[in-house]
Amino acid sequence: MTITNLKPLSISNQEVFSSGQKFHCDNCQSNLTDIVRISCFECPEFDLCITCFANGAEIGNHKYYHKYSVISKNTFPIFSPDWTADEELMLIDGLLQFGMGNWEETAIYVGTRTKEECELHYNTVYIDSKDWPLPNMTLELDHKTINTRAENPIKLEPKIFKVLSSQPSNHEIAGYMPGREEFEVEIENDAEQLIKDLSFGEDDNAEEKLLKQTILEIYNSKLGKRNDRKSFLLERNLIDYTKNSTIEKRKTNQERDLLNKIKVFAKIQSKNDFNLFSQGLQNELALKNRIDQLKEWRSNGITTFTDGSVYKSELANRLGRTRTVSMRECIQNLEKIQKLAVKHVQRQSGTDNSSAIKYAAKKSSISELKEVDGAHLLSIKELELCDTNKLKPRSYILLKDILLNEYLKTGSLTKENASSLLNVNKEIVFAIYDFMMLAGPDFYIYDGSNNKVVATSNTDFIQINNAIRNIGVSGDSTLFALITENKKLVVVNAETFSIVNHTETLKKCNAVCFDEERNVVVADKFGDAIMYKTETFVPETLLGHVSILTDIAICKHGNKQLILTSDRDEKIRVSSYPNSYNILSFCLGHEEFVSCFEIPIFNQDYVISGSGDGSICVFHISSGSIIQKINLGEILKESLGNETPKEIGVLSIKSTKYQNGEMYIAVIIESVPFILFWKWEDKKEQKMELDKKISLLPNELPNSICFNGEKLYVSFTNNKNTNPSSLIRVYDENLVGQEIEFKTKKIEILPEPQSIFEWGTKSFDRKSK
Repeated sequence: MTITNLKPLSISNQEVFSSGQKFHCDNCQSNLTDIVRISCFECPEFDLCITCFANGAEIGNHKYYHKYSVISKNTFPIFSPDWTADEELMLIDGLLQFGMGNWEETAIYVGTRTKEECELHYNTVYIDSKDWPLPNMTLELDHKTINTRAENPIKLEPKIFKVLSSQPSNHEIAGYMPGREEFEVEIENDAEQLIKDLSFGEDDNAEEKLLKQTILEIYNSKLGKRNDRKSFLLERNLIDYTKNSTIEKRKTNQERDLLNKIKVFAKIQSKNDFNLFSQGLQNELALKNRIDQLKEWRSNGITTFTDGSVYKSELANRLGRTRTVSMRECIQNLEKIQKLAVKHVQRQSGTDNSSAIKYAAKKSSISELKEVDGAHLLSIKELELCDTNKLKPRSYILLKDILLNEYLKTGSLTKENASSLLNVNKEIVFAIYDFMMLAGPDFYIYDGSNNKVVATSNTDFIQINNAIRNIGVSGDSTLFALITENKKLVVVNAETFSIVNHTETLKKCNAVCFDEERNVVVADKFGDAIMYKTETFVPETLLGHVSILTDIAICKHGNKQLILTSDRDEKIRVSSYPNSYNILSFCLGHEEFVSCFEIPIFNQDYVISGSGDGSICVFHISSGSIIQKINLGEILKESLGNETPKEIGVLSIKSTKYQNGEMYIAVIIESVPFILFWKWEDKKEQKMELDKKISLLPNELPNSICFNGEKLYVSFTNNKNTNPSSLIRVYDENLVGQEIEFKTKKIEILPEPQSIFEWGTKSFDRKSK
C-alpha cells in the first residue's frame, strides 16, 4: 500500500483538490482511493484492487491464501447530514497534524471542504455540542450513502493577499515596490548626487550657466536610461517572479538553454517581436527533436505511432529508475523476470514443465549409463560428456587413451591433430579435447627460487572450478584473492593454500587488490569499486564510474591511503581511501580506454598507464598532471615496419628495482613479439628512457609479465606454432649497466597460461578457459 499526503499548494494556482490520503494497488499501482480495496490482514500496509485479488496476485511475502478484509469508502453521515464519516475522520486527523485553528492546512488535507466549512462544522458539531468535547452521540441519521464532495470536488476561491504597504519587505522580489513602481536601488542610483547642490543665481555668468545646463543634460540622460530599463522590466512582466519561474520550469532543458542564449536580442526588439522570434526558434527546435525521434524509432524497427508511444513510455521508465531500489521493488522485479522466463521457456518448448522433464530425463539417462560396461571407470562429468555426445564409456576410454598417448609422444596436441588422429565425428573429437583442456587446474603456484610447482587449484586445499579473471596479493604476502568468471571472490591463505573466505560478487569483476588492513577491493564491470572486509565479507560500495572499470590499486601516499581506478572513459581517478568521495585528482591524457596502470614500487608519487590509443603516460598522482607521454607506434614502426598493428593496445606494465639501485619498467603490447624495457630516471624531467628490447620469435606473443626480484616471468599465448613446454619462461639478468644478455630458463607447466602475478618469492600462472 502506498500512502501520500498532499503538501500545501498555492490556492491561486490550484482550483481543485483531491483527498489528502491516497491508496494504490501494490501489484498494478492503480488508484484505490475512491473505490473498494482488499487489505491483507497478515501483511502490513498491503492493498490489492479487485482484479488483482481475483487473479490471486502474490508479491513478496504476500500469498493468495492470507486473511483479508474488504475496505470501502465511508460515504454515510454520522454527526451531520452533509458530512461523510471519511470527512469527519480527515478533519480530526488534520487538526491533530496541523494544530487547532489551522483551518487552511486542514481544509487542504480533507480535500473536499473549504477552510470556512471546516471551521463552521467543527464549531457546530464539536464546540457547541452539549456533550463537549464529544459530539452528539445520540443523533440518529439515515445511514445511507450521500453524494460526496470527492465525486464533485469543490472549487476553492483564489487566496487574496492584502499588502500592508508598498515596501521592499512586503513583496516577493526584494527591493521592488509595486505600488510605487520603484526599486529600492535604481539604475544610476547616484544620479541625483550631481544636482543635489545645483542652483541657478542671478549672478551666474554665461560659462557657469552653460556648465549647469550640461550637468542637467547628463542627469536627464541618466533618468532616461533608468526609465528605459524600468519600462523594459514592466513591459515584459519580468518582476512577476512566481509566474516566470513556473513557466520556465515547464520548459525542457534544451528550451531553457535556447532562451538563455537569445535573451541578449531582447534589448533591440520589442516585446512582440522578441516573442515571435523566440517562438520560431522553439518551433524549429521541436521539429528537430521530432525528426531525431522518428529516426530513432525507425532505426529500432518501429513503424507506427502507437508502437512509438509505447517505446517512448518504456524508455522513460527505464531512464527514470534509480540504481538503488527498495527490497519490495527488487522482489517484484525478480518475480516478474521469473514469470517472463517461465513463459519464454513454455513458448519455446510448448509445455509447462519442460525444464523438469528434461532434467529428469537427463538424470535417468545418466543412471542407465552407469550400468554400461566401463562406466565405473569414469567420473560424473565424464558420464555427462558421454551422455551428451551419445558415446559408450568403452569408446570414450579408447579415444581418451589415444589422445593422451599422442600428447606424451609429441609434447603438444591441437584440435586439428586430434581430429586427423581419430577417424570419428569432428564434433565428438572437439568435445573430448575441450573437456580435457578444461579439466586441468585453474592456476599453478611456482616457487621463484627453483621454478617448481608448489600448489595448484586442483589440490586438496583449493577448489575453484572456474576460469579465473584476476589475482591480487596482500601487502604482507599472507593472503591472495581470486575473482572468477562466474562472479566468485575467494580469499586463500598463502601458507596453507586453504580458503579463508569466499562469496559471490554483485557483478562480474575485472580486477582485485588488498588494502593495508587486508580487506579485499574489487573493480566490477558496472563501474563500481566495492570493498569486502576479510572477516565478514559484507560488500560496501566505495565509488562509482559511469563506465567499466579496467584496473584498480591502493597505495600509500604520505600518511594516508589512496585508491586509483581506471575506466574505459580514458581516465584514472585518484581518491582518498576509504573515504573515496574525496577525489584528489583525475589523470587525463589518453584518447582511448585505459587498459592497465602500474604504481612504481620505487616511487609511489607517480602512476604509469597504458591505453588502447597506443600510448604510455606518466602522471603525478597528487596533481593528476601528465609528466610524460610515449607514442608506442613510432617505437614499433622502427622494428616491425609495415607489420606494425593498426590498433596498439598495452597488455601489462610492471616495475622493479635491482640491487644496484637501477629501476626498470617492462611493457608488453598486444600481438607484438618482444618486450620493451624503460629505465626510470627520478632526477630527469623525462622519467622513462627506452633502454632495450627482448626480441622473441614471430609466433611467441607474450600475454602477461611480472617481476619477482630481479627475475622476469613471462607467459605466452598458446597457438598451433607454440611449443607447450615454453609457455612460461623466467629471464635472469647477468650483467647490469652494460649490454645485457638474457638467458632463458623453462618452467614445467601445462598449456594455456593467461596471466602471471608476483607474490613474495612465488609467482602465479592463471590458465585460460
